[in-house]
Amino acid sequence: MTAASPFRMAACVGLVLTTATSAFAALPPYYQRTREISAIAESREVQEALQQSPIESIVWIGHDRVQVKGGYCSVEVQIVDTGKRSDPPGPRKFKLKTGKANCE
Repeated sequence: MTAASPFRMAACVGLVLTTATSAFAALPPYYQRTREISAIAESREVQEALQQSPIESIVWIGHDRVQVKGGYCSVEVQIVDTGKRSDPPGPRKFKLKTGKANCE
């Protein structure tokens, strides 16, 4: 039996590590969307815009843009990506940007 060369060992270790970390690269879309909806529902800015009315609907109106309705008010919320390419693999990092409320 021959010993593996250092290059071959390094290549195998690299392949194993790459395979293991890519499995944790991002959340599946269902779970990522659940995190976004939870963040919207828990947002103080959204509740203030809706004048403390309970949320009645969250509707996606574009890429990373949602319309949130509650009571007589609605507000547009934008999901802003805050992650960097140098961040370790994991769930998407984001923040919410709440627009001006439209109250009837």
